[in-house]
Amino acid sequence: MADLSKEQVLELARAAGLRLDDVRAETIAARLTSVLSGLDGLPDEVMDTVGPLPVFTVGPEGQDD
Repeated sequence: MADLSKEQVLELARAAGLRLDDVRAETIAARLTSVLSGLDGLPDEVMDTVGPLPVFTVGPEGQDD
């Protein structure tokens, strides 16, 4: 999987109506690349059994539900 670039993150942010500075966009690009790389390592059989989630929420860091 290719790394996400800062420019790609900035373009996606603009499309979503968000404003990011270059440093923040680089950080987000690195984190998203890491997440996507981890998902890329999962077998297709596992991914085929997981459906999309209509809502995704994130609580404060360290909070367990």
